[in-house]
Amino acid sequence: MSSWPNPYVTSNWVRGSRFYGRKALLNEVLRGANHAVWLVGNSRNGKTSFLRQAELLSDTQSQWTALYLDLAGVENEETFAAELQIALEKQADRFALDDIDVAALRGAEPFSALRAVRQAAENHQRRLLLLLDNGDTLLAVAENDRPALVQIHKFIFGAAQLSTVLASTQRLNFLNTQTKDWLPTPFLQSFALRNLGPLTLPALRQLIRQAQQPHAVMVDDQQIDAIWSAIGGHPFLAQYLCQRLFVAEKGILRPVHEDELRIDIFLAGYFEAHFNALDLVERIILQAVFQNAPIAEEDLLQRLLPFPAGRWHLSTLCERGYLRKTGEGYWLNGQLWQQWLSIRRKIQYRGEDERAAPTISMAASIMDAQQQQQVWRLQLRQAQKDLARLELQRAHFGLMPPLSLLNEIEQIEARIQALEEQLSHRADSNQASDIPKRTPRVEK
Repeated sequence: MSSWPNPYVTSNWVRGSRFYGRKALLNEVLRGANHAVWLVGNSRNGKTSFLRQAELLSDTQSQWTALYLDLAGVENEETFAAELQIALEKQADRFALDDIDVAALRGAEPFSALRAVRQAAENHQRRLLLLLDNGDTLLAVAENDRPALVQIHKFIFGAAQLSTVLASTQRLNFLNTQTKDWLPTPFLQSFALRNLGPLTLPALRQLIRQAQQPHAVMVDDQQIDAIWSAIGGHPFLAQYLCQRLFVAEKGILRPVHEDELRIDIFLAGYFEAHFNALDLVERIILQAVFQNAPIAEEDLLQRLLPFPAGRWHLSTLCERGYLRKTGEGYWLNGQLWQQWLSIRRKIQYRGEDERAAPTISMAASIMDAQQQQQVWRLQLRQAQKDLARLELQRAHFGLMPPLSLLNEIEQIEARIQALEEQLSHRADSNQASDIPKRTPRVEK
């Protein structure tokens, strides 16, 4: 008996006929409406697939020369140069159309190489479309090699014939804090923020039916509605659930039963990673909606009074697909999220008074403290690096270092001592005041 290959992809990025949806955002990027776009989404939300689809589409449009650059593992100029060279060599055929000899760029300073690629594209009346993936690593560059990050920022915003899409998780937002004192503007301030949220229902229908493949999957609207209700439009969750439901002998999906919506080990890890990627306010909001859905906006905002940006948090969580809003109020976006939060809560508070769970009002001071500690730690690491640099300079002078250098070293040492004392004091305070961690109770 012949069988149909399972068409649903969960292990890699997709593009072309396997890419569904995101048309409005792709059109915005390829129109060049914004000089620089910051594309935000958590893991497995389709960021790499989006960049690869933009790269593919740009090859069909004469005004673009695309450069896809994976920043994973980049932490300074040296590693940035290595990844850039790999990217140029992999895409050499494309650059040959602009008379770029990639081999001649081997060993060149990376920003000179980038400028050469951009200029060659401009000479052929094209714009360079720079697609930067795994942008979270720029946090490491900011910590390890400030001049390299300054050069990256300068390149992105230094010429008109260039459009950039930077893809990362929301964690990269902390880059603004890292750079506000030594860049003309915080790094991300001039980027247009775009959240990579769930698919629309029409796009999800096409994905589930694999409408762009030679052999479409037979699925009725009722089944699609059940899948939509379970996963809330998340493309990865749709592919994962459809892999479970696919009947290879018939090329169809079987009906969605309750046991198909179980949270297995893989999904538990998926939801845990997404939940932990949220900031504390967003986690508290998800828990409040989980316990009270549907919850009216004004009721939820009242609970968010300690946080002035409560309405912005709600809007962001909806855009990224964690919540959905109806006339009744806010809901979690998908039964799988509901199930995972239910399991998580039972593990954390089994047998205890659920009123002891963290509340929004309890979270305000904790969040402020966590953010301040992050800033102090970054300042401490930078001060330690500055001290090491100054100590090397002093060594060059032997027994007669300049007084100005000695004064600068003394100031840095005092700064380090003050930061260490602040962190030590905050750690002692946290032990006394933080929300107590609960140990799951094991029934005998």
